[in-house]
Amino acid sequence: MTRNARIKELAWGGVVQITTSREGGTYLVTLMPRARCWLRSGVALDAGAGLALLGPGESPFGLKGASASAGLNFGDLVSLTGGLDYEFPRDGHPARTSVSLGLRFDSYLGPPALLATLALAVAFVAGEE
Repeated sequence: MTRNARIKELAWGGVVQITTSREGGTYLVTLMPRARCWLRSGVALDAGAGLALLGPGESPFGLKGASASAGLNFGDLVSLTGGLDYEFPRDGHPARTSVSLGLRFDSYLGPPALLATLALAVAFVAGEE
């Protein structure tokens, strides 16, 4: 949830980010404050960083890692994104760092993109069995 502001003003919001790693079988749930600045009409830069408070280990709750992400938003419809996730060492496992690049669909493009992603995930899982 982020409030929009006028050009060159910062708007503040927040995100709950969930990341998973199939290779490591891990996950992180991060609470992330975010800031957005409209650079010009239709183009905004947003960024955030936060702490992962839910993840793998003996107890699911606690300080599990940290995340940061940034995106270049076009018309509140599509964003090019990048992120960095760091998982603290746990239960004899070393620390893990992952980097991601992606495409995010915002506003009214979000729900159809979510449904398409879920359909692809179901097809992928069904194909592996």
